[in-house]
Amino acid sequence: MTTSPDLNHAPVLGPDGKTAYRLVPADEYARLTRAARPRSRARAGPSDAAVADALSILADPATTWHDANDVVFDIVRRGLKQVRRELGLTQAELGKLLRLPQPRVSRIENNPDAISLRLLKRIARILAKQPTRSGGSSD
Repeated sequence: MTTSPDLNHAPVLGPDGKTAYRLVPADEYARLTRAARPRSRARAGPSDAAVADALSILADPATTWHDANDVVFDIVRRGLKQVRRELGLTQAELGKLLRLPQPRVSRIENNPDAISLRLLKRIARILAKQPTRSGGSSD
């Protein structure tokens, strides 16, 4: 029969001669580590300027909002290039929002058969969040 070690007398000394660690029961270890963890801080919210910008967009009666499903149908029916231009985005701006390089956006616009349904839905979600801007784009 094995006996458990006397935990109060099982220190391990480090190179400086001080106790480096000591064996403790698992439940005691869990309690100690929970107590030692820093309390999670609440994430800081958006800046006052970001809130003010969002409120101004929401309050602007000229802002047009788009449903993501409607955007998917528009992309399929009219093509990504036309939808992107109507939203006033350049290929580079859309690429940044999608985390894709601009040449990839161009290839998608020019060869829509090569797009996956997953990417199409991702594009629609991103475009649905974009309020329409006046002016349009040039590429």
